[in-house]
Amino acid sequence: MSKKIHNILLERSLEQHRSLNDIFTKNGVIFLKKSKKNLFEFMVNLIISQQLSTKAANSIWKNVKGLENSKMQSLMEVFSKKNSDTLKNCGLSKNKVKAAILLKQKFEEKKIDKDILSKMNEAELSLFIQSLWGFGPWSAEMTAMFFFGMPDIWAKKDLILDRCIKKIAKLEDQNDEKIIQFYSPFKTYLALHIWKANNSGLFKEIR
Repeated sequence: MSKKIHNILLERSLEQHRSLNDIFTKNGVIFLKKSKKNLFEFMVNLIISQQLSTKAANSIWKNVKGLENSKMQSLMEVFSKKNSDTLKNCGLSKNKVKAAILLKQKFEEKKIDKDILSKMNEAELSLFIQSLWGFGPWSAEMTAMFFFGMPDIWAKKDLILDRCIKKIAKLEDQNDEKIIQFYSPFKTYLALHIWKANNSGLFKEIR
């Protein structure tokens, strides 16, 4: 399926957006991979990642997993009020500790069910995720993309995507929102290509 989608992206961009066509061509086929984490672990990782660089978030996540192993507890057991200070020492802010503990309570109360969420459309899922304390649009979009594998998501609050699509719009002399919508129902793949191009340095070569 990813190869078929890749060919569609190449065909659509060939005449309309040469800068994106160059990115799609050089990146090659990209696969949308769902997270191997369970839903609680995935969502805790999202909390940690909010407004942080990947490097900083990975460092904190490593500390949290180390705490889990040293205490011989499950991740859900680690996120308890008695461990608040220890979690802060791992690098989490007060609000992130609170968000994770409240999230754990929702799971314990059976108010978050992966099977129910998997049947929701994008709008329903986004509304539910954002109803949780400490979760905003970006977290909802990341959950839709990387846990449930929805192919038509654009992370509007992602700073890298916003900066890059604005550069593309300027190069192509087109409206950035129209460019994004042009690639529906595969906006997730557009985002994946832009992230990859940014991380590899390819985006700097685009003129």
